[in-house]
Amino acid sequence: MAEERAELRRGPGAADWLVAMCSTLLIAMEIQTQGARQLLQSAAVYYFDEPWIVQIHAAAIALDCAIVALCAAWFVTRFKKVTEAGMVALACVGLALCWAELVYALRLQEGAVYVLRDLPVRPVNNVGVVGAQVFGTYLLLKSPIVRLSGWREWLVKGGLAAAFWFFQAIVWQAIVPR
Repeated sequence: MAEERAELRRGPGAADWLVAMCSTLLIAMEIQTQGARQLLQSAAVYYFDEPWIVQIHAAAIALDCAIVALCAAWFVTRFKKVTEAGMVALACVGLALCWAELVYALRLQEGAVYVLRDLPVRPVNNVGVVGAQVFGTYLLLKSPIVRLSGWREWLVKGGLAAAFWFFQAIVWQAIVPR
């Protein structure tokens, strides 16, 4: 009974706050990317004219807003586990959405009249691999991979997050046509 009450009072943890804060920054960067569509004769204008790109970016903004809303709703809902599971599910979708658009952008470049020089970061949703790193790190922080206490667990999971960054760089180098 006491454990249930403590569970009901428990709010978002550090990892949840961190992903919500980063999602807020990703929303701002996504809005800035949308502003690049106003530049005449730029690669971004041609890229955003491609099929599904605008819808993917709208889904990314909605996903980031949902993460921030779920983190805020954590305080007023009685379903803490559902809220936590929803944030983890949204992080999985965010990670997949970033990499799906990266691969799609590479496919679109074949024979295109424009060159996206800032890949794997811009103009992809959630700043490309940066957003993928945010969502991947959140998933690592929420996973019960290691059962250490306090700072040791954060240190191990931080090391895994750095390894995930290098893994993404290796995958990117492997899929980019030469």
